[in-house]
Amino acid sequence: MISFTIKQTPVAQPRHRTHVLTDKAGNVIKGSSGQAIVDHYIPKDNPVHLFKYIVSVETRKVIPKPLIECCLVLTARFFLPRPQWCDAMVGRGKERVPKYPPGALRHRAKPDLDNLLKSLKDAMTGIAWKDDSQVVEYGSGTGKFYHENGGEPRVEIMIEKVDINPEQTYVDEPDRHPEYEEVY
Repeated sequence: MISFTIKQTPVAQPRHRTHVLTDKAGNVIKGSSGQAIVDHYIPKDNPVHLFKYIVSVETRKVIPKPLIECCLVLTARFFLPRPQWCDAMVGRGKERVPKYPPGALRHRAKPDLDNLLKSLKDAMTGIAWKDDSQVVEYGSGTGKFYHENGGEPRVEIMIEKVDINPEQTYVDEPDRHPEYEEVY
């Protein structure tokens, strides 16, 4: 198992922007099929580029060469900045107590967990593994949180190799479970 922490505020993979390619005169450039050529891109100033760069640099420090080529379980815990409302107090005078516990709290707002995972996996592709399709499972504990009091934004990563029996392609094969049989 490989385990490491990246001390950087997590950034989710944004949606790609699109635009139709045109020549200098403003005419739409068309492909061989006669349809307009559309370019998909993420703006250069988007913070995801810096996040991916930092993840790739930190991953290179930890991952041994050659690249991992087997099936993997990825556990990623994203700790996002803690907003002020997490430190709210209740009660009066000497009876004031924190409304929320000082530890890490579940994060329910945007960014979405799948987009955080997407940016992390994209940054580690070609460094930790050949292709992100090698990640066959997310480990328990994978999630997004507000960091604890006194903590800082970060990403905690664990990568485990999975031994797969070549004869067992599927975890739950419908033909081996009578409750999944189709009724005709």
